[in-house]
Amino acid sequence: MRIGELTKDVMMIKDSWMKRLAKYENRKLRKYVEKNIWDTWISNHNPRARGEGQLINQEKEKQMSQQLPEFKQYRRKSISEMRPYIEGEDMTGVSVSLEDVKNGSPKVGDMIARNPKNYADQWLVAQQYFQDNLEPIEN
Repeated sequence: MRIGELTKDVMMIKDSWMKRLAKYENRKLRKYVEKNIWDTWISNHNPRARGEGQLINQEKEKQMSQQLPEFKQYRRKSISEMRPYIEGEDMTGVSVSLEDVKNGSPKVGDMIARNPKNYADQWLVAQQYFQDNLEPIEN
């Protein structure tokens, strides 16, 4: 769906989103947030984007959730490599989940983790998750 096809109410909400996005200095992060959060909002809130198949989609989701295996708990076998996030740093190449973005990340206190076998594979770890689940190894 193109922005020009949206109603005036939705356009006002988009303007509000754009003002929120202006706080992100990193251009690539701003684009990521704009694309992911805005597209998600449109698909969930705009009747045209949802289409008439909404009830069918809800039924499909229900069936899919019944077919998916349950989550189980696993303990890590390895050591994690992480460093602190520096405010304003370039986040190119660092994956940030939509949930973390919704909660204001990246922010000071968050950590950047990397795959020890592939240094290009990096992701953000929220501060609270880090504090709850990890501790430094003393050398």
